[in-house]
Amino acid sequence: MKTEKFPETIDIQNRVARWVERVLNTAAMDRHERALRFLEESIELVQAVGVEQQVVWRMVDFVYSRKAGETRQELGGVGVTLLGLSQACGEVLSQCVNKELDRIDSLTTEKVRQRQEANSTAGIGKSLLA
Repeated sequence: MKTEKFPETIDIQNRVARWVERVLNTAAMDRHERALRFLEESIELVQAVGVEQQVVWRMVDFVYSRKAGETRQELGGVGVTLLGLSQACGEVLSQCVNKELDRIDSLTTEKVRQRQEANSTAGIGKSLLA
Protein backbone atom coordinates (compact mmCIF):
# COMPACT_ATOMS: atom_id res chain seq x y z
CA MET A 1 0.00 0.00 0.00
CA LYS A 2 1.45 3.35 -1.04
CA THR A 3 1.11 6.23 1.39
CA GLU A 4 -0.29 9.61 0.39
CA LYS A 5 1.82 12.76 0.48
CA PHE A 6 0.82 15.53 2.87
CA PRO A 7 1.99 18.88 1.44
CA GLU A 8 0.00 20.77 4.09
CA THR A 9 2.29 19.24 6.71
CA ILE A 10 5.29 20.83 5.01
CA ASP A 11 3.47 24.18 5.04
CA ILE A 12 2.75 23.89 8.77
CA GLN A 13 6.31 22.75 9.47
CA ASN A 14 7.70 25.75 7.58
CA ARG A 15 5.26 28.06 9.39
CA VAL A 16 6.50 26.80 12.76
CA ALA A 17 10.16 27.16 11.73
CA ARG A 18 9.56 30.74 10.57
CA TRP A 19 7.77 31.55 13.84
CA VAL A 20 10.61 30.13 15.97
CA GLU A 21 13.25 32.02 13.98
CA ARG A 22 11.25 35.27 13.98
CA VAL A 23 10.17 35.30 17.62
CA LEU A 24 13.15 33.57 19.22
CA ASN A 25 16.10 33.33 16.85
CA THR A 26 17.69 31.04 14.30
CA ALA A 27 19.69 29.29 17.03
CA ALA A 28 16.41 28.15 18.62
CA MET A 29 15.98 25.80 15.63
CA ASP A 30 18.91 23.74 16.94
CA ARG A 31 17.83 20.10 16.80
CA HIS A 32 18.89 19.43 20.41
CA GLU A 33 16.84 22.38 21.65
CA ARG A 34 13.82 21.37 19.53
CA ALA A 35 14.15 17.81 20.92
CA LEU A 36 14.11 19.09 24.50
CA ARG A 37 11.07 21.27 23.79
CA PHE A 38 9.40 18.24 22.21
CA LEU A 39 10.20 16.19 25.31
CA GLU A 40 8.71 18.88 27.55
CA GLU A 41 5.51 19.04 25.48
CA SER A 42 5.32 15.23 25.30
CA ILE A 43 5.57 14.92 29.07
CA GLU A 44 2.91 17.62 29.50
CA LEU A 45 0.67 15.67 27.10
CA VAL A 46 1.04 12.33 28.90
CA GLN A 47 0.49 14.15 32.20
CA ALA A 48 -2.72 15.69 30.80
CA VAL A 49 -3.89 12.25 29.66
CA GLY A 50 -3.37 10.97 33.20
CA VAL A 51 -0.16 8.93 33.00
CA GLU A 52 1.54 8.82 36.40
CA GLN A 53 5.07 10.17 36.82
CA GLN A 54 6.57 6.87 37.95
CA VAL A 55 5.36 5.26 34.72
CA VAL A 56 7.16 7.99 32.76
CA TRP A 57 10.41 7.28 34.67
CA ARG A 58 10.09 3.55 33.91
CA MET A 59 9.55 4.36 30.23
CA VAL A 60 12.66 6.58 30.15
CA ASP A 61 14.73 3.79 31.70
CA PHE A 62 13.27 1.26 29.22
CA VAL A 63 13.99 3.42 26.16
CA TYR A 64 17.51 4.35 27.24
CA SER A 65 18.34 0.70 27.97
CA ARG A 66 18.15 0.06 24.21
CA LYS A 67 20.22 1.20 21.26
CA ALA A 68 19.28 4.62 19.84
CA GLY A 69 17.07 4.50 16.78
CA GLU A 70 17.42 6.29 13.44
CA THR A 71 16.07 9.85 13.49
CA ARG A 72 13.91 9.63 10.36
CA GLN A 73 12.22 6.40 11.44
CA GLU A 74 11.66 7.69 14.99
CA LEU A 75 10.11 10.91 13.63
CA GLY A 76 7.72 8.75 11.60
CA GLY A 77 6.93 6.68 14.67
CA VAL A 78 6.19 9.80 16.69
CA GLY A 79 3.89 11.11 13.96
CA VAL A 80 1.95 7.86 13.64
CA THR A 81 1.70 7.45 17.41
CA LEU A 82 0.56 11.04 17.91
CA LEU A 83 -2.16 10.58 15.28
CA GLY A 84 -3.31 7.42 17.08
CA LEU A 85 -3.31 9.19 20.45
CA SER A 86 -5.28 12.07 18.94
CA GLN A 87 -7.89 9.61 17.72
CA ALA A 88 -8.00 7.83 21.10
CA CYS A 89 -8.58 11.22 22.77
CA GLY A 90 -11.37 12.08 20.34
CA GLU A 91 -9.41 14.98 18.83
CA VAL A 92 -8.39 15.92 15.31
CA LEU A 93 -4.66 16.58 15.39
CA SER A 94 -4.65 19.16 12.59
CA GLN A 95 -7.33 21.16 14.40
CA CYS A 96 -5.32 21.05 17.64
CA VAL A 97 -2.18 22.17 15.81
CA ASN A 98 -3.94 25.02 14.02
CA LYS A 99 -5.53 26.20 17.27
CA GLU A 100 -2.14 26.17 19.02
CA LEU A 101 -0.50 28.04 16.12
CA ASP A 102 -3.21 30.69 16.35
CA ARG A 103 -2.64 30.91 20.12
CA ILE A 104 1.13 31.33 19.91
CA ASP A 105 0.78 33.79 17.02
CA SER A 106 -1.34 35.96 19.33
CA LEU A 107 1.37 36.09 22.03
CA THR A 108 3.67 39.07 22.25
CA THR A 109 7.32 38.50 21.41
CA GLU A 110 8.13 39.62 24.97
CA LYS A 111 5.89 36.93 26.47
CA VAL A 112 7.43 34.18 24.31
CA ARG A 113 10.94 35.33 25.11
CA GLN A 114 10.18 35.35 28.84
CA ARG A 115 9.05 31.75 28.52
CA GLN A 116 12.22 30.93 26.57
CA GLU A 117 14.34 32.41 29.37
CA ALA A 118 12.43 30.31 31.93
CA ASN A 119 13.03 27.24 29.78
CA SER A 120 16.72 28.14 29.51
CA THR A 121 16.95 28.38 33.29
CA ALA A 122 15.36 24.93 33.50
CA GLY A 123 17.93 23.56 31.03
CA ILE A 124 15.58 23.46 28.05
CA GLY A 125 17.13 25.53 25.32
CA LYS A 126 19.56 28.39 25.12
CA SER A 127 19.23 31.80 26.70
CA LEU A 128 18.24 34.63 24.40
CA LEU A 129 20.36 36.90 26.58
CA ALA A 130 23.65 35.17 25.74
